[in-house]
Amino acid sequence: MPRLFIIILALSLMIGCSEKPEENDESRKKEPYHSPSGPWVTRNFSGPVPKKIARSRRGHIKLVNILGTRQVKHESDVHSVAFSPNGKRALSGSLDKTLKLWDVETGKEIATWWGHRREITSVAFSPDGKHALSGAGDFNSPGEASGEIKLWEVKTGKELASWDIPKFHVYSVVFSPGGKRALFGNYVGDLKLWDVEAGKELSTLNGHRGRVQSFAFSPDGKRALSGGGDLDSTLKMWEVETGKELATWKGHKSDIYSVAFTPDGKRALSGSKDKTLKLWEVETGKELVSLKGHSDEVWSVAISPDGKRALSGSGAGRLILWDIGTGRELIRWQGHSYLITSLAFSPDGNRALSGSRDKTVKFWDTETGKSIPIREGHTDSVTSVAFTPDGRRALTGSDDGKIKIWDIKTGKVLATWTGHAKRVNSVAISSDGKRALSGSWGGDNLKIWDVETGKELATCRGHQLGIKSVAFSPDGKRAFSGSADMTIKVWDVETGKELATWEGHENEVECVTISPNGKSALSGGGYMNPIPTITTITGDKIDLPGREGKILKTLKLWDVATGKELAAWKGCEDSVNSVTFSPNGKRALSGGAGGNLRLWDIETGTELAAWWGHRGDDIHVAFGSDGKRAFSMEKGQNETLKLWDIEGRSEIDSIEIDGWPTSLAVHGDLVIIGNANCTITVYQVK
Repeated sequence: MPRLFIIILALSLMIGCSEKPEENDESRKKEPYHSPSGPWVTRNFSGPVPKKIARSRRGHIKLVNILGTRQVKHESDVHSVAFSPNGKRALSGSLDKTLKLWDVETGKEIATWWGHRREITSVAFSPDGKHALSGAGDFNSPGEASGEIKLWEVKTGKELASWDIPKFHVYSVVFSPGGKRALFGNYVGDLKLWDVEAGKELSTLNGHRGRVQSFAFSPDGKRALSGGGDLDSTLKMWEVETGKELATWKGHKSDIYSVAFTPDGKRALSGSKDKTLKLWEVETGKELVSLKGHSDEVWSVAISPDGKRALSGSGAGRLILWDIGTGRELIRWQGHSYLITSLAFSPDGNRALSGSRDKTVKFWDTETGKSIPIREGHTDSVTSVAFTPDGRRALTGSDDGKIKIWDIKTGKVLATWTGHAKRVNSVAISSDGKRALSGSWGGDNLKIWDVETGKELATCRGHQLGIKSVAFSPDGKRAFSGSADMTIKVWDVETGKELATWEGHENEVECVTISPNGKSALSGGGYMNPIPTITTITGDKIDLPGREGKILKTLKLWDVATGKELAAWKGCEDSVNSVTFSPNGKRALSGGAGGNLRLWDIETGTELAAWWGHRGDDIHVAFGSDGKRAFSMEKGQNETLKLWDIEGRSEIDSIEIDGWPTSLAVHGDLVIIGNANCTITVYQVK
């Protein structure tokens, strides 16, 4: 049985699952990295492809790339992340010895701060957001090496102070609520209380037998909570002013990796290597509830600003959102390909930030658990996609009025063409790859482009309404456009002149395609017209008597040389949204409203087969390169891509597409889909 691969990128696009997949060590070893020489990969894609692979329902599908997003990442493990108090900035620290400041809204890197000589383990914003602290240490000799603390001015990125602490490998740093003091924790179990303004140590808090990996100030700044590691699985409460140990809480069975206070300071949360989270009553030290759901070590925890929810991250890269009041798991999702080192909620609680040893920083919607992708491409829905003949690049048109060329392998935008005043509905590339077509809803209906230079060669005007579909003849000398004005026009590519107008459709022409030999064309139509009058591009009114509310369901076959209508196939029960010729030109496949796919014999016009493939009303179809398989995609939110065995009329596999798919194209072993979320997903077929 053939296999279809879809390898998904990610900034990010994991959905919370109702199931609770295992997070054992064996699965973690298998999931994060897939060598290009392994059984799942036939091409070495060097673009921003996530290491965590999302599979289809039957395990045949993987996603290779997502164009239009980029990863927020460092060159090495990200050990700590933090939101600024106003939620507009985020800070990350990495073992690559750099800090990066990010714009939360756009995901763009604002600045990289250099200066540390050692690996950065922890970062923190001051309460007023004007300053930041970073701590660093040496992982090769944590017990002997000096620790490094730096104070930064956030606005300028200027290093204001640097403090070296002998034999103090810094594991974590945190500002006091007042911002005048800070706590530093180290590898051997010590805590140092620091005067930030004076740059001097106030006291050392001893008590843990192993490294202190996490600690937090209480909201009033009077107490601090620390979690022990190595041989110490206790939490300790400290009086900040005197350094006195107030209490020791026992309950975890192994290292404590992360602690946090609720905003009212009455409760505290801890995450441990024993795979649990525990909620504690601060006043008494009583364990209120143990949250069990992770099947791997809990490396990081965070509490929402309203104190009602908690977020936890595991060694297997999974996140779980909890209801603190009930201890109930709300949602879970796969967030990273490796362990999650740090978590933070935005001040409004609507977003979360995670840092991981997979070198990435990710933003999340805390209501859905979905990644908030960082866009760099189109700024509106991608309406049409097409491959270059060599399959190395893709052409996309968008509602933003722009056309872009992408490198499929790297995901980079190679060129952006502007010129259309309104949205671009359809794009196509000539068989030699030298010319491109774009059809728009505006008065500049059709444009012809030089692919190499991006130069606009011609603007073809003639349709009274917007263009919905464009196509080249196989020799690239003629262009075809189907319009909402119910006509198809033929154009000379060299001169941009109109050669012919084909009339016959009784409603909008949704799609046009040319046979492999260039002798015939197929067009599909049938959009509901709610009113009997339409307004053209020039403002003229056209009456359509008797057309109110009718869906005129027609698939037409044309003689390209003469423009003669050869046949009208009216077996369709719904409007035809998409149609394509088989590679040998003997059959055609159409997709229509109602979720139907229909297979046709070109010579006789006979409907060979019809089957229900989707539940929606806007189906796009394409043949595979061998003509034995076909693809179908339903336009809509979180819909599916399906692979079909044409002869058996059977579904081979399917996968849900996260987003709002709008368009489909196939080239050899690759499939690309344009999405309303401004991205283009790339799939591989084997």
